[in-house]
Amino acid sequence: MELGVRTGADASSMSGMKDDWSAAWAFVGIMIAIKIVLGVIIFIYMPLRETASLYTVVHLSAVFGVIPLLALAGGGVLFWWKVIRLRMQRRRLLEGEWQVDTDVSSHSSAT
Repeated sequence: MELGVRTGADASSMSGMKDDWSAAWAFVGIMIAIKIVLGVIIFIYMPLRETASLYTVVHLSAVFGVIPLLALAGGGVLFWWKVIRLRMQRRRLLEGEWQVDTDVSSHSSAT
């Protein structure tokens, strides 16, 4: 097997991971679209200065409060996820290194 070539379960898990990221970004996009549409509806029905300031405060608290907290927590989770994946890969490589071929006839020397 060549380096960098993924086969079998590894290839399917990578495509599954790509699908997960696509779904996550689609969810984030939908949430942003809903936030924008609701903001426009609120401004249409209640065009007051207080409404704009309240909406801005709520929006900025979400952008500068919740998202950085999720990023900080997610960084640790992603780090440990990567560590666990590397340990599993190391274990597979060690098991593969120590696995011996029991078929003696294929390694017999010509006499």
